[in-house]
Amino acid sequence: MGCEQPDQHSGALPLGLKNKAEKLFPHMRASSGYGMSETMAGVITAVLKRDMENWPKEEIDKVLVKTGLPMLPAIDARVVDEKGQDVPHDNETIGEIILRGHWITEQYYKDPEKTAQAWRGGWFHTGDAAKIDREGYIIIADRITDVIRSGSEMVPTVLLENLTSNADFVLEATYVGVPDEKWGEIPMALVKKTSDSNKKEEDILTFLQTEGVDKGKITKWMLPVYVAFVDDIPKTSVGKYDKIAVRKQIEEFKAKAKKVRSA
Repeated sequence: MGCEQPDQHSGALPLGLKNKAEKLFPHMRASSGYGMSETMAGVITAVLKRDMENWPKEEIDKVLVKTGLPMLPAIDARVVDEKGQDVPHDNETIGEIILRGHWITEQYYKDPEKTAQAWRGGWFHTGDAAKIDREGYIIIADRITDVIRSGSEMVPTVLLENLTSNADFVLEATYVGVPDEKWGEIPMALVKKTSDSNKKEEDILTFLQTEGVDKGKITKWMLPVYVAFVDDIPKTSVGKYDKIAVRKQIEEFKAKAKKVRSA
């Protein structure tokens, strides 16, 4: 899953969603890919390297939900910091995905200002935040405009969404920043539970602590302050979480939410 257009939310394939989908359709094998309206679909694709083919299924699945590697001919992809320098392959440092190649749009129709903003230094700037792991795989972290900026820290919402979706009692989950006088923003989770679940809001926090913080996947300050159980999460026309619509209803969702920890 990838970005629909520059001002829309980037999507990643959560491991939990992949597993749930393959249980419903046992002959299907889901994997991730990345593209935009300005690019060809699948400019970055999750594929296995030759030495991974005999890995256990659990390890292969972890590879297939990564955003992937640039696979199309004549496509270059990098992840760079604010100074345009490549980020290290440490699976931690977040930068922006930039692209160039024959499959990338040259300009926006009658919009030279937007074209100049997107094309800088000979590279197309996607506006998508990502990191790179030691194997060279790009991993979407967030839409740059969707990152929750809490104090001096950046909270990548896609990481939290993917982790939360691994809970058996969660169907869908998204995260947004709630305005806060002290921190600027604090994380709030919107969660759609399975129909048979009797879990409470605190159970989301417990799951993230056990499966995220304790295992080193996230830090404690990334944990949501608020959790709202909802019947539906707003989505775009292509089925991605619509952060713009969520932010427009932020007070309504906050009113439904329960505070599960102190900020």
